[in-house]
Amino acid sequence: MKDSHIYQRMDNPKVVKGYLNTILHQELYIAKALFANITLEANDHVRYPAIVDAYTNRINREENKE
Repeated sequence: MKDSHIYQRMDNPKVVKGYLNTILHQELYIAKALFANITLEANDHVRYPAIVDAYTNRINREENKE
């Protein structure tokens, strides 16, 4: 997966910060789509656990709203 575009972009901390911001603050369907793409293309990246944590927090927050 190291040759995927998303994987290479995640080497840049500013890109990861943007991904985290999107996951935490954009519409839920956008967050889900981004997370799915990152999971597919870069789940072995060193920064992937931060993405998982943000996504899990977002999903938990959404579930508690209901």
